[in-house]
Amino acid sequence: MINYKVLLNGRGGYYFCSLINTSIAEFWLNNKGQDLLEEYIFSQYDQDEDINDEWRIPEKYRFDIFNNYNSICLWETDSIVLNNSTICDIYELDNEKKDYCTFNRESDFKNQKLVDTFLCSDNLLIHRKQDSWVNLIKKVLDDKKYIEAYIIYFKNNARGHATHEGVLNLDRPFDIKKFKFFASNLGEEHEENNIIKKALYEPDTYNEKVLYDFKMLDSARESTDFSQVGYQKVNINDEFLKLSWIKK
Repeated sequence: MINYKVLLNGRGGYYFCSLINTSIAEFWLNNKGQDLLEEYIFSQYDQDEDINDEWRIPEKYRFDIFNNYNSICLWETDSIVLNNSTICDIYELDNEKKDYCTFNRESDFKNQKLVDTFLCSDNLLIHRKQDSWVNLIKKVLDDKKYIEAYIIYFKNNARGHATHEGVLNLDRPFDIKKFKFFASNLGEEHEENNIIKKALYEPDTYNEKVLYDFKMLDSARESTDFSQVGYQKVNINDEFLKLSWIKK
């Protein structure tokens, strides 16, 4: 068997989208304001466990989108955006290296064999039916018996390399003609397009292999100075879903 690892290079980041109930959201928006709410969310991302007590936040208005505390995760990924400037490198791994989970930095690949490199294009995308953003939100609202709620969009920008969990095991040399990416769009208005969710080798065949959980490497991380937060109010009436951006 030949073991391969896919290394992507481009623009991306950590994308997270969560739904919170109206009472919590409006406590923050009406009493604290968007700037403090944004700072509160950044503190969650930085795993500040003291922020609630330091700010004396009432228990019923506390939430943590990254730990699903008084919130519901709608969408999460930590990956690269596929466009015509995204570079894909294919590495053949040293079979004597058994711990394939230690690829956290670009330098971890330096002793591996680069067998192919290419610029990505839309031709590498595989299109599969997936639930619409509206239907996803409707299901959550229905499960929680909500007629309205708020959505929080969070992005921590990154530029650099990303790779996946596990390895691609093949009994023959890698063939780019058999290789595809599956990507998703964030938000109903496609706030970000073609975020890579997984890669597939020989898709839609008996031999299909899937590479899950693409993740930006440590060297690609950026500070919260490059993070972005946005908010939408969601209302549902007679099965019609309305999404409205909250402006500063």
